[in-house]
Amino acid sequence: MSDMIDEKIEKEIQQFLDQELEKRLKHVQLDLLKEVFLTRDEFKKEMERIQERFDAMQAQMDKRFDAMQAQMDKRFDAMQAQMDKRFEQMDKRFDAMQAQMDKRFDAMQAQMDKRFENVYKRFDAIALDFGTAIEKIGYAFIKDSLEAQGISTFPRLRAHFIDQDHEVHAGTTDVEVDLFSADIPLIGECTLKITDMAKLDIFLRKINFIEKRYQKKFKRVVFTLNISPTIQANVERFCQQWDIKLISS
Repeated sequence: MSDMIDEKIEKEIQQFLDQELEKRLKHVQLDLLKEVFLTRDEFKKEMERIQERFDAMQAQMDKRFDAMQAQMDKRFDAMQAQMDKRFEQMDKRFDAMQAQMDKRFDAMQAQMDKRFENVYKRFDAIALDFGTAIEKIGYAFIKDSLEAQGISTFPRLRAHFIDQDHEVHAGTTDVEVDLFSADIPLIGECTLKITDMAKLDIFLRKINFIEKRYQKKFKRVVFTLNISPTIQANVERFCQQWDIKLISS
């Protein structure tokens, strides 16, 4: 029992001592504060001094940051200028390459055009040879037919007429007739093949032009080795309608 009382007393004594120590510490702190800040004005001045130091430190930091930012901007501008210069050099190289490629392409195109021109000339020569051959074949066929009829007058090859009013061709006054004779009278068209009706339309205009010129009706003959199957019926109807003798292989 006495032990329990002793513990309680000891505990109360300890609490009392702690409270007293806390009070004395507060007094000591107040005394120290009074030594450092004797008055409220002095405290205010000290706070202002601390604020000034903080502002100075902030200004210095801002100044350093601005300097660092300026240096970074300067480096970035230098990098940008260098990149622009490199891109400009690349553009110049690309333009030079493009110009060189264009020059080579133009030279190649000119060479190809020249070759195609030569090919076209050969085709034109071949077509002319074929045209002349067809005209001769048609002439020989019609000549034999006329001789069989007892006619000794034969048409001539490639007769040319001047069409001042452009009744046959809008772009030229020259009218060429493959087979012509004013005495028989006969007008003929000789062609390797008929693939559309345009050739027959032109031949009909030639017929009208010649008959108007000579004021009489001519025998009309079309000689061809081939007619496109898609227009075979149209060609036959056309020739029948305009009283044209169609000779085809």
